[in-house]
Amino acid sequence: MAIRENPRPLSIVHELVHALDDKRNWYIKPKGGSKISAEALAYGTEYLLEAVVAFKQVEEATTALEAMDAWGDAWYIMQSILENQYVWMGSKKKRKIKPSDIKDVEVKLGLRFKCVELRNDYEEYLREKGICLPTCLPCNLEYRDDPRLRLDPVFGADP
Repeated sequence: MAIRENPRPLSIVHELVHALDDKRNWYIKPKGGSKISAEALAYGTEYLLEAVVAFKQVEEATTALEAMDAWGDAWYIMQSILENQYVWMGSKKKRKIKPSDIKDVEVKLGLRFKCVELRNDYEEYLREKGICLPTCLPCNLEYRDDPRLRLDPVFGADP
């Protein structure tokens, strides 16, 4: 674990995941342990926590249209973790974050963001604010500009 001077808060989370990994003997300590899996666990956690901030826009919406747009944007950002984020070792990119890395974060740390589960909470929250949605918040991204983009099942997309 190496925390530099004036670290970003998510860098501290990253290093704490490594400390927990070390304590629980997941990847770091076992002889022949996987350093890339240890980094994927730490980076996956960091990226999820960074992306989840986008849901604040759903909470701040004042109309159904704003809420629907913000919801789609938030899941687009979550999905972009798998499209645009990497596991690093030192200053070298090793590979993209994979759905199995996100699942590993859920299994080992209990941190999960499932669209179909969060949808009910956000719809209730919006109703309590007096915002009536014309339809359910979608758990797929096919309605977005890029028709090839689908929310990965690791994020609990609609079938």
